[in-house]
Amino acid sequence: MNINKSLKTKNKLAKTIADKQQLLLLHNAFRIADKDTLEYNTKTIAQELETDINDLVQIKTAIACTNTPIWEKIFKMAELKGLISNLKGVPVKQGIDPGLVVYGRETKEVEWASHLTHTDIDTLVKKYEIEIETIQDELDKFNFTTEI
Repeated sequence: MNINKSLKTKNKLAKTIADKQQLLLLHNAFRIADKDTLEYNTKTIAQELETDINDLVQIKTAIACTNTPIWEKIFKMAELKGLISNLKGVPVKQGIDPGLVVYGRETKEVEWASHLTHTDIDTLVKKYEIEIETIQDELDKFNFTTEI
């Protein structure tokens, strides 16, 4: 099985585990009068969870071991995504603030400047998005062609 298919399997298994954990939370306690009509047996679900978790650990380990040659690219892409998110939140103020700031009784206008302008930030974001796209293409190729 290639990495791409393994990742899909991992994600499905993780969802199954989350769903079963939710069933435990919702259906473990019940009224004794309803015991013959219960839809779920949480003891069985708990046993299945142990098996599912063991399977998930196995597949995650296999994926991680197989990904060793591309960890640098994976980490780089994650860091670039974080940087883009941060850059999009950087405040950019230029010129005189139309509002007035009161210091004690004295009223003053405030003039703002920013080292990075909106254009600078947009340029950096675009640059990093292109780099992420390139890395993602490389990862996709690796994931489709590498067998676990």
